[in-house]
Amino acid sequence: MNFCKNAKSFAWLLVLSALVICSYGQLPATPISQTSIHLSYPEYLVKAQTNNLSQQTTLTAYQKQQDKETSPLDTIKIKNKAELPKGKKQKLPWKLRPLNAKTTANSEFWKVFQNDQLQLQLDYTSQGIIVRSSTPLQLLDVLKNRKDGIAIELVNQKSYTCGSKEYYTTLGRRAGSSINGTILKPIYKKELLRDLNKQKQEFKQLQASKARLSGSAKNKKAIDTTTWQPEAVSVLAGAIPQNDSSKFVTANFLLIHKKRIVGVVHYTDICGDLSLRDSLPLTPQLVTTPLDFSSEDKSFSFQIPFARNSISPDHASMEVVRDTLKNYQIDRILIDAFASIEGIGKMNKQLYQSRADSIVGYLRKYIDHKTTITVQTGENWELFYQQLAQSPNPEWKSWSKTRIKQELQKPGVLKVWEKYLDEQRSASVRLETHLNVRDTLTYVQKYYKAKTAAQAAALQSFYYRQCKAGKLAPNTLFSVHYPKTEEYNSLRQNQMIMDYEFNRQHWSEAQWINHWNDLQTTLVEKDSLSEMQYYAMTFILSEWDFVKRQDYKEKDILQLIQQVTSNNKYRSLEKKARSIFYINTVPYYLQTGNYRKVKEGVDFMYTYYTSQPEVVTNRNTSLQLANFLIEMEAFKPAIQVLDNYLKKTAFDEDIYAQYLKLIFIHPDYQQKRVYTKLLIEASQKLSPAKWCDLFMGECRINFQVFDDEELRSFYCEKCAGIGNEAKQKTK
Repeated sequence: MNFCKNAKSFAWLLVLSALVICSYGQLPATPISQTSIHLSYPEYLVKAQTNNLSQQTTLTAYQKQQDKETSPLDTIKIKNKAELPKGKKQKLPWKLRPLNAKTTANSEFWKVFQNDQLQLQLDYTSQGIIVRSSTPLQLLDVLKNRKDGIAIELVNQKSYTCGSKEYYTTLGRRAGSSINGTILKPIYKKELLRDLNKQKQEFKQLQASKARLSGSAKNKKAIDTTTWQPEAVSVLAGAIPQNDSSKFVTANFLLIHKKRIVGVVHYTDICGDLSLRDSLPLTPQLVTTPLDFSSEDKSFSFQIPFARNSISPDHASMEVVRDTLKNYQIDRILIDAFASIEGIGKMNKQLYQSRADSIVGYLRKYIDHKTTITVQTGENWELFYQQLAQSPNPEWKSWSKTRIKQELQKPGVLKVWEKYLDEQRSASVRLETHLNVRDTLTYVQKYYKAKTAAQAAALQSFYYRQCKAGKLAPNTLFSVHYPKTEEYNSLRQNQMIMDYEFNRQHWSEAQWINHWNDLQTTLVEKDSLSEMQYYAMTFILSEWDFVKRQDYKEKDILQLIQQVTSNNKYRSLEKKARSIFYINTVPYYLQTGNYRKVKEGVDFMYTYYTSQPEVVTNRNTSLQLANFLIEMEAFKPAIQVLDNYLKKTAFDEDIYAQYLKLIFIHPDYQQKRVYTKLLIEASQKLSPAKWCDLFMGECRINFQVFDDEELRSFYCEKCAGIGNEAKQKTK
């Protein structure tokens, strides 16, 4: 799942300090908040809009314009600022009043944003632009005046494009204006809270109905005093323009108090992903009882052919070797590897040595440190002299080897001799082995029936270790039927764990269901072992998609985690198990708008994983964790994860690039020109393509960062040769 691709997406708006990045020096000292949301159309292709706005359109940040008004980057020289008209006051639409630093500083609406208490989200849908709040009670508290509210501002990308003359002629905040684009009709308190008031009324009616139906005075009191906690509120902010002359538009929030704009919230796209995975250790309950098997010595000989000039042994022949050795331990290997005699000496030496090495490499899995290996190599003259009697040239027996080699270089002679030479390209392999254990079902069944449960457990553990080492096939582990008695419980439960470990990749849906049913049956047995409960927990957390299809309840999973980890043996795994639970459930909570559980899960995961040194210093895990938090709209924790990694480990380009995109929402980087200077300095640390990619494609920094003229000029010069990679970068 990638919420960047969904029509419905969510955002937590983090309030930032004053953004003073205008190169004109005329921008009022008024805070402008930067945040990120995941939208299908964060900068939508206006001309490509259809009635079904849930379809993905082509997105871009900065496309080189090739129309009449603009030219390629390398042919237009940006005007000097001195030639440009200074910004002038505007009459704002909808009778709004302009930004004012003093009013903003005293605005409770803005302070709520500064304290990160109010969360908003913005969706583009077939209905239009939808404004949502996941903190409706905070919204209710902050809207005091009937003319308190918000408005959507649509900002045209066109004037920001490299080479565009409109950058210096379009009135915007960089030139002292209170607005950057087109403002849709403001949404004031009454309309914003209409949905909220409706929900509250429905809640009261439901509570009254429950109280009437309750037969207990105590229950009635509990119902009457239940606190109303709505999850979200939404309102239609306006239609998506269909006839805009430009191509790409982004949306800002204007925060309004008594019809005065008191803050501006910019959006930027920061894309995460759901690649984060974690797992619990899974090991059957093994024993270490030594087993006394009778040893049977046996030798095997194989002739392994090779193709001409090849160092890879014949596949079919090696399969025979593998099948033969499955149940044996190799004590000694003797290899005679040959090349045919017609080859050049140096090349032949490389051939027969490489052929010997390839056979030894294949046999490595069947040997240990006790195995001895003897290798002899050379040209196969012995076989050649045996072949002479049946060959067309028996007289060669008296020839020197040099003369024979020269004669074989003649095409006609070589053609006649090829079938003999092919026989010479081979290796003789002799293996001296002993039989470790008879891997036959009949033998094992007899052994289990004749021995005690303790001896059966010893054999099961031995087989498991042999299978893990690749020395035995696991089939026998799952073919034995253990008595359904208490002393065999651990063996039956081990068998389920081993079956899952070795065979799950090959299970059909029916086999999955059978295993699940067996697991449920075992769990309800009165003598079910704690190890089996632990396996059930591990299975559920690892096979989440399958378990959800079985309609297993989340509360039952949490109850199982609590039950298992109350055992001292597994107590240390409680936080890890719960974190894996949240990895699986938090995306669902976010998708369904259950923000309370999203926060609960994100906070728990962040606290656990950032306390693990192996996570903090691991590049892949840190990036996956940060991207997961980004996808869950937990931007502050994501920043901290990346920041911790960058401080404690070597520089990593991908992590630093994601860090730069992410901190665009952070207040510390919105004061004066700290952030834009950091972006310019980053060009010395990142490759040109990686640096330019910060501003291109779907998952990039909002183009309004180019209100800073120095950064825009630097970008236009540095990235001129790269061209528009938006389509390739759009995910």
